[in-house]
Order: sequence, then structure tokens, then C-alpha cells
Amino acid sequence: GLNAGARRDTVRTLVGDIRPSIVCLQETKLAVISQFLVSSMLGINYRDFAYLPASDTRGGILIAGRQPEVSLSNVLIGCYSVTVAVDAGTAEPWWFTAVFGPQEDGDKILFLEELEAIRDACDGPWAITGDFNPILSESDKNNDRIDRANLRRFRRTIAALELQDLHLHGHSFTWSNERDTPTLVRLDKVLVSVDWDERLPNLSSDINDRHSGSLTHRSSGYNFT
Repeated sequence: GLNAGARRDTVRTLVGDIRPSIVCLQETKLAVISQFLVSSMLGINYRDFAYLPASDTRGGILIAGRQPEVSLSNVLIGCYSVTVAVDAGTAEPWWFTAVFGPQEDGDKILFLEELEAIRDACDGPWAITGDFNPILSESDKNNDRIDRANLRRFRRTIAALELQDLHLHGHSFTWSNERDTPTLVRLDKVLVSVDWDERLPNLSSDINDRHSGSLTHRSSGYNFT
């Protein structure tokens, strides 16, 4: 979480090296995020931001945009997500959602319903990223202990929303229980609508770790790092 100064310093170093247009941080573990904290952690150009507060130091999401490259507006805060409209000044604005999915089965159903509600409210190109918790494929886990009911439910929702799963370079799995014989799972994903992918055909993607991702604007599109 970002409630430790050393971790905020690590984020500041990473952001300084990459200089992304959009930064998305998950599991912030922060109940309140101020402009001062965002500026000190990311830099003074990250003036647009939106966040989902952590609950009892669990969860939490932050999306911040670097000006003048992008501006963020039309913020929607859900139980498990933050959604913003992204305007890069060169084309039609598009929607960006960051999620941190719940672990309890009942809450997973509410989470998928929240994704459907976001789509109903946000028409047009859409990208959604984060820790979804459910998996889309049996290959997203390194053993056969798979909740297939949740897998099928997640697949149905993604199909109904007409989203496609982008390949994330360099990571087969994004979570480990760190046991001697570990369970490895790919919980983090980048899902995009067809029209978003058509607008940004040269996108390349990567996630540095399961707690942070960033989106760098380039003349040919956006680069997840």
C-alpha cells in the first residue's frame, strides 16, 4: 500500500523514469488522497486525479492524469472501481476504468454487475484494467483448483460487454501465495472495447506489478507500462 513513505518514493522513481500520461495504482490502502500527496508522489503535473477510498486499510484505487497531455473528467466512483473520461486533445474522449475486484463469491457477482452498469453509463471507446480477481481462462492459474462457476460467469459478462483481453508482455501470472509450492494466478488484465482497439492499433502493453500500472501517451497511441 501507499501508506508507507518508502513505497511512495518507489512509485515516484518509477513515474519519473517512465513519465506516463495516466497512472493507475491499486490497493493504495489510503482512505483519503489529497492533491498534495498526488503531487509529492507523482509530480506536480498530475493535477487531475480520482480515487476510490480504501476500506479499513484494504483496497483503494487512484487514477491520475499528467497535464497537459491528458485531462480527466466525468468521474464515476463505484464500490470496486473508478471510471474517468480521458481527453488527450487529439480525438474523441474515451473511458478508462480501474478496478480492484473482491474476493468473496457474492461480492464477485456485484462486481460484475457494476461493470455492466459502468458500460450502460459510459458509451464509446472503453479500456478497463486492474486486479479483477476472477480468471478468464484455466491457463490463468498454474493448478487445477479453479472456481469454474465464477470463471464462466466472468466470461459471460466480458462477452456481453464485447470486451477483448489484451496480451500483457512479460507476465504469465501476476499473483503468488508465496508458498514453497506456490499457487500462481493471472489476476491483472487489460480489457478493451473493439472501438477502443481500432482507434489505438499500435498499443503495446505491460504491467510492472499487481499494484500499479501506467498509461503513456504516444503519437501512435498509448503504452501500458
